[in-house]
Amino acid sequence: MHLSAFAPLMARTSISGNCMVDFKFRRKFARILSYFLAERHGLIAILAFSLLSSAFAALQPWPLKMLIDYGLGDEVVPASVDSALHAIGFTSSPLVLIGLAATASIFVFAANAALDAATTMTWSRGGQSMVNRLATDLFFHLQRLSLLFHAPHGG
Repeated sequence: MHLSAFAPLMARTSISGNCMVDFKFRRKFARILSYFLAERHGLIAILAFSLLSSAFAALQPWPLKMLIDYGLGDEVVPASVDSALHAIGFTSSPLVLIGLAATASIFVFAANAALDAATTMTWSRGGQSMVNRLATDLFFHLQRLSLLFHAPHGG
């Protein structure tokens, strides 16, 4: 972005360097911000879905590592995995580990798909709500204007 894009904001600064933003700019910013704040719950949900999606994306290589290292390879199964398998009644045989890796891979994929769908739906609902609110406010504003404003300007 070029520095000239900041010219309107820079014109509002005083000689001493303190940012003296005029009242109209603040009012416009507050008006726009109100549309976002009305959807704050949806925006918080989007942030939570994004963080969870990042966590599940970090888990994606784990089932493949389990499959290659323990199911198909000769690595020793960690004691924590072995004790967890014994606690639910399974042994740490290669066949069980392959099945566990496949199940974990499907679970991680399904969780990522569900989080992606939830994020998309929340974005769509929030965005559509903001656009509808803005269109309604604009329509009511135009209706409050004088009829002379709507008359064709001479030429």
